[in-house]
Amino acid sequence: MRIFLAVAMLSFAMPSLLADEAKPPFNILVVTSGHGADLPNFHRMFDELPNVRYDRAVLPGDMDLLAPGLEEKYDLVLTYCLNNHPITDAQRERFAALIESGMPLIVLHHSLVGYADWSLYREMVGGQYLLEDTEIDGKLHPASSYKYDLDIDVQVVDREHPITRGIENFTIHDEGYLNMYVREGVHVLLKTDHPDSTPELAWTTRYGKGPVFVLTLGHDNHAFENPNFRQILRQGIQWGIEESRKYNILILTGGHGFDQPNFYKMFDEMPNVRYSKATVPRDMDLLAPGLEKQYDLLFTYDMNNFPAITDAQRERFAALIESGMPLIVMHHSLCGHSNWQQYREMIGGGYVRWATEIDGRAYPASSYKYDLEMNIQVMDREHPITRGIEDFTIIDEGYKDMYIREGIHLLLKTDHPDATPEVAWTTKYGKGIIFAIALGHDNKAYENPNLRRILHQAIQWCIGESRKGE
Repeated sequence: MRIFLAVAMLSFAMPSLLADEAKPPFNILVVTSGHGADLPNFHRMFDELPNVRYDRAVLPGDMDLLAPGLEEKYDLVLTYCLNNHPITDAQRERFAALIESGMPLIVLHHSLVGYADWSLYREMVGGQYLLEDTEIDGKLHPASSYKYDLDIDVQVVDREHPITRGIENFTIHDEGYLNMYVREGVHVLLKTDHPDSTPELAWTTRYGKGPVFVLTLGHDNHAFENPNFRQILRQGIQWGIEESRKYNILILTGGHGFDQPNFYKMFDEMPNVRYSKATVPRDMDLLAPGLEKQYDLLFTYDMNNFPAITDAQRERFAALIESGMPLIVMHHSLCGHSNWQQYREMIGGGYVRWATEIDGRAYPASSYKYDLEMNIQVMDREHPITRGIEDFTIIDEGYKDMYIREGIHLLLKTDHPDATPEVAWTTKYGKGIIFAIALGHDNKAYENPNLRRILHQAIQWCIGESRKGE
């Protein structure tokens, strides 16, 4: 294997996002091959990137490196290779598994021409240069073409994105790719109206847990020396690595109205948390084994009592948690699945919609009351979820006479007469780590700093505990 190490020693005039000398350097693997590129000047860019260390790999000889386990040594893979050499199905599977498991990937210029016969690669990176007319999803796409030495006017589509922040519209002298396939759903960052280029010049996407940044620019030193190109590439490296280090969670809602802007604002303001949204019953089929390939944790805030939820969907949901997907159940979700006792057993308790008998004991119907001023006592001050939290008061909805299963680990309780004493707890279902909290009805609760801290620490703890078994 041909490996060289370069430590950033120089910098160039641009906003300093990585200039903090105390920050450990980002370690990236730069993969080339298959095209007679200006590699000396290409690698010089990385020599001059502050706070970046890189090794080089060359395909096809180093293809076996691109496999799960590479993340133990590198923070990101950057490909600049026109790789149409024969590679095995096993090598393809390992490369895809590496990105799907969370390794961030940057795909630069020539790499859009590579892997011409591998449709999964095209979907993984969100686009491809087509060597011939190709039918994709029932639509015929013409063969792509290229033209050297274009003066391309580049428009910044998303000025708030970390990759393009601080970049104004600019012109670059570069090669253009015309009639490229670009998958629907990518987040476009740069575009052009040049007639000899595909409009989309840069975008982000994800494959599983892996953040992917694609930049079609970068043919030769005309591009390498462009300060905007360098800044975008540098910020792309930082974005990819920081995205990969975030907790990637799926938030499930539905079945109950709530203050959506302020609810999601809690997560927007949580450091190192990235979330996607799903709604029941529409997205119930997502809650099945395999979801763990995309998300680190499932956060439920739904009140799912839809009759359309099938026994098969219930079984898949239970199998997902049992197999190890961590779960946080908040407030409304304790009222869901009223006619599914296994759900209450799985999460450690729940709101009882009508008087019922559980394990030979009669339980009255639960009740609720809004805007209670509840004094919350911390029962386990050493637990990572409640560490640093003192007893506090919160204005919230109370659930009275909930069913609470024996054997839970109680973290918070209250003595309010209109609320069940048990307010928050942890439990397990199979390999699945579960945190349940009865608080969180509306913005009076969302704004409480103690609730916010508890939720953030719960996300960290649940995911951390789930990874101990990997």
